[in-house]
Amino acid sequence: MVKSTTKAIPIIEFSSVSFSYGDRRIIKDVSISLPPKKITAIFGGSGTGKTTFLRLVGGQLNPSKGDVFFDGKSINRMKYSDLYSARRRMGMLFQFGALFTDLSVFDNVAFPLREHTNLPSRLIDDLVKMKLHAVGLRGAASLKTAELSGGMARRVALARAIALDPELIMYDEPFTGLDPIATSVIANLIQKLNSALGITSVLVTHDVEVSLKIVDHCIVMAGGEVIGQGSPEEIRKSHNPQIRQFIKGEIDGPVPLHYPSETYEVDLGIKHAG
Repeated sequence: MVKSTTKAIPIIEFSSVSFSYGDRRIIKDVSISLPPKKITAIFGGSGTGKTTFLRLVGGQLNPSKGDVFFDGKSINRMKYSDLYSARRRMGMLFQFGALFTDLSVFDNVAFPLREHTNLPSRLIDDLVKMKLHAVGLRGAASLKTAELSGGMARRVALARAIALDPELIMYDEPFTGLDPIATSVIANLIQKLNSALGITSVLVTHDVEVSLKIVDHCIVMAGGEVIGQGSPEEIRKSHNPQIRQFIKGEIDGPVPLHYPSETYEVDLGIKHAG
């Protein structure tokens, strides 16, 4: 029997992608692909281009150079109708959940189903209950968002993110502001849902220790560039000083405390520049 040599198309691929805000370069000639049906964490300090990465995937931003591919097709070259269709295959968990404050838990999860499908109300009701059950909050369907704890709100947001059965879910800082128990609950749900649904997940996160326990692949960014990638074990053992400083949370290292500036003496007028 002849084995197939066809290589699976990565669901997300960056090909020589750069992006700038004016003269400020955020992403610098990045070429990477994300393994399908796995959980990938994108690590890096603030301002290293992590959230910009997600916005490029979602088509909210267009690269100044290169292409961002989703399932083999360039996101930044799509017509709006095609981009809209591609977005229906993506789920997004925003930082802090971004729930609609004037809607109940049930209506928050039902929103994408009502907005993007023509399903009958009875079927939408059943689907919402299924999604809430998956995150352990079926009994909270009638609650308002103001009645939810931070961890519960994040779980409702996760139920909403999987409402349309996406092939890709992107998480923007999913553990921010959560206590240790809620963090573990969300991490466990991300891992279980990824496995059960057979989807691809991308986490932009600062929470290194929790993330390394659940992800399959890691990408580390610094200064808009990919400075390392590999399995959690490979990242832990990296000899790159920037990666080691970030993973271990060390104060001293190649990443400085101070933003680039003139010397302190020049700023105070004690000395002249140059």
